[in-house]
Amino acid sequence: MTVTYGSAPSPQWVDLAKSLDFFPKFSDEHRKKSSAGGFVSVLAFLFTLMLICTEISLYLRVQSDQTLEVDTDRGGRVNLNFNITFHNLPCGVMSTDAIDVSGEHRMAIGKDVRKRLVKDGIISNTVQASVDNYQALADMARPAALLLHNTGCNLEGSIGVQRVAGNVHFALHSLDFFTLSRLFPSKDALNASHTIHHLSFGTEFPGQINPLDGVSYSQDHDPGTKEYYIKVVPTVFHSARGKITQSSQYSVTEHFKLSYDGFPAVYFLYDLSPLKIVKREFRRPFLHFLTELCAIVGGVFVVFGRIDAVVTGTAARYTAASKQMYTRTLERLGF
Repeated sequence: MTVTYGSAPSPQWVDLAKSLDFFPKFSDEHRKKSSAGGFVSVLAFLFTLMLICTEISLYLRVQSDQTLEVDTDRGGRVNLNFNITFHNLPCGVMSTDAIDVSGEHRMAIGKDVRKRLVKDGIISNTVQASVDNYQALADMARPAALLLHNTGCNLEGSIGVQRVAGNVHFALHSLDFFTLSRLFPSKDALNASHTIHHLSFGTEFPGQINPLDGVSYSQDHDPGTKEYYIKVVPTVFHSARGKITQSSQYSVTEHFKLSYDGFPAVYFLYDLSPLKIVKREFRRPFLHFLTELCAIVGGVFVVFGRIDAVVTGTAARYTAASKQMYTRTLERLGF
């Protein structure tokens, strides 16, 4: 007796799965490879690799955007941070004052301001002597007073100011007019040349730009008042890690006017904007990254597939035309 073996019938769900196959398989005997196709494939691989590397760098990079909103915060204070060097004015006669439109007036602020001696352009780490020592020097001989003028003063600190218009200024207010006249017998000695190493409002945040950082002013005329008009824009910074920093940015213009009493001063006049900037850092979502990778691979495959079809078709037509011309040539020659 002969037994015939056949394949078992496929279950119905298997046939259904085959009908839904989006990726039909081709046998090797139906696949044809060409040198032109290999060249196009190498280009497609290199192009895909370049796009994937670019996408990975964009995914790892922290991006940011900013919006402009109405500032609804009321009250409170903002810190004015400064580091300024007066190259020709001693610390004993320098005073830091703050005043605003609400009527708050603070003179000779010393608690939050550190004064350091500047000699030959070098800032000392020791705090300068007190005002009383300079009061005594005023009664000394003129050579001692002139020796005093060869020193400068570096002022560094942070002053909390109200969120209203006002100014912080540095002037010769520590001593009375008579004493200042003894210390500075001529206007040439009243030189308010200065360098602003740093000036900012609020807490520092990444990417913050302070226009006055590194600005220098050299006085080459009679003493007067140097004024910096500052427009402060409150800024809220959201880091990629979720930390929120309350800070401020500003723009500035400057002006100089002669002083009637002959004594120089440097004013920082500020006003707050009713608008605030909200700056946010963020990273691209991982699913968005995967979507972009799939789009790159699929797009490159489709585009270079079309290119391969054009190149292969052109090469085939050229080869066929060459063979036909060769055959006709042989026929004409009688071969």
